[in-house]
Amino acid sequence: MAKRTGDQCAVVREGGQATDGTDFEKWLRALERYMVAMDIQGPTRRCAVLLHLVGPDIADVSDSLPEEEAEGPEEDEFTRLKRKLVRYLVPRNNVVAERGKFQGMTMEPEEGLEEFLARLRTQILRCGYEPAQVNRELRDRCVLGSRGELQRKLVREAALKGDELNLEDVRRTARAHRDVMDLTTRLSGAPVPAATDGEAVQVDRLPLVTLSVNGRETEMLVDTGSPVSIVADGSIPGLKLRPSKMQLRSFTGQPVPVCGDATVQAEYGGQRKRLNVVVSSQLRHHPLLGRDWLREIRLDWRSLLQVSEASKLYK
Repeated sequence: MAKRTGDQCAVVREGGQATDGTDFEKWLRALERYMVAMDIQGPTRRCAVLLHLVGPDIADVSDSLPEEEAEGPEEDEFTRLKRKLVRYLVPRNNVVAERGKFQGMTMEPEEGLEEFLARLRTQILRCGYEPAQVNRELRDRCVLGSRGELQRKLVREAALKGDELNLEDVRRTARAHRDVMDLTTRLSGAPVPAATDGEAVQVDRLPLVTLSVNGRETEMLVDTGSPVSIVADGSIPGLKLRPSKMQLRSFTGQPVPVCGDATVQAEYGGQRKRLNVVVSSQLRHHPLLGRDWLREIRLDWRSLLQVSEASKLYK
């Protein structure tokens, strides 16, 4: 049996018949596919199958409803019957309420942006937005409904680009953020919490990336656990040191002497940035590329992960 309710008429398939519980229009689309598969032709036969499967209660109601007028010379009785049942069984959306629900949606704790976006796309179909508005509304909700560090990155990008920010920009930033988190997990074996000055990171498991720093090709260890990027004193040409009060320590807990900090010209994959770097007098390994540079330079994370995994095989 199916019935009309104040908020949502629902019918589901149980053994091919319609019962209370799910969207009637969805059930109707499934029925039409079934009719095509079974080669059920002719409007009279299709009407008979439809009225049989909706059940006797709805079939009786259908007989009591006024007949639909044809909206064109080609419209047959099956199309008119479908329209009559839809108008009776499927109440109109409360657009204001549906938009309010959409605007209140937020990302679940373990949910990625693509999963969140899929939920948003489902809900926005009920909101009655014009086609030109849909991507803009999805973009805004992805930014405002995201969580944690991802939201901070998206808000920062929105502030920089303004209304030129599009949905693909948001998805691209989210993918880059996911790649960073994946790399962190694979390097440490567990998610790494937000770092602060002075935290320790073991460097022998970090991947290398080659950048041009002040015109010199420089291999740097990608360290998502370090809040800053660090180079050894004298390793980069043209450094103009500024005093720094920053305190750092190695993964063994030993203090790392800091000479100061400087601004350098960094280039990678066609990207050119002026970035700050901390200079140490006793850095005993490759320079570190920390989270400050990762926020500014987009690395080829998939290649880094592949190289990192391959290098482990030959150790």
